[in-house]
Amino acid sequence: MTTHPALLALETSLSAGSSTPCTWRADRDVYIQEQSQALREAMVEPHSVRAVASAWAQQHCGATAQIIEFIAVAHLGENWLLFNERTGEFSLAYATGPTTEPLSLLGFASKDALAEWLG
Repeated sequence: MTTHPALLALETSLSAGSSTPCTWRADRDVYIQEQSQALREAMVEPHSVRAVASAWAQQHCGATAQIIEFIAVAHLGENWLLFNERTGEFSLAYATGPTTEPLSLLGFASKDALAEWLG
């Protein structure tokens, strides 16, 4: 499973550290390690999914209503971490129902997988 390019990008991102803020914990490094491990535990077998920007993202982030293909790399509850093979960026999306597709994109994307996962 870890040889898929999307999962390799995820591991590269996690290894590079994260810009995720943490003012509520005494030791930010421990928090980042814990959250990185939790993200690793949420990893799924990479597979194609379709997603579209949420109404909020379309209204406030200038996103379009175009449906885009992504690679799903992690899933927990309603949240999905998606990888865009064209840009090399990660995005957080959510499902509004048990089999909802396209997924709804939060509206942000970056190479920092953990920051995107934590929203």
